[in-house]
Amino acid sequence: MRLSRSTANVASADPTSEDSDPLAMASALDVFAACLASGMAVSTAASAAAPSAPRPLGKVLDRAAD
Repeated sequence: MRLSRSTANVASADPTSEDSDPLAMASALDVFAACLASGMAVSTAASAAAPSAPRPLGKVLDRAAD
């Protein structure tokens, strides 16, 4: 039996959920650091990292992006 994408039970990660991955904060900060290391402006890096960050960090990054 082959497993196709349509029949697979794949849970999508919701970075805004309260039960998000415990490593989500570290992952979002890694994205932010990589953006800064590549020479992006702080506001651009914050804007790039915010969508994948857990809600509390996402709010801070969104404020920094403004």
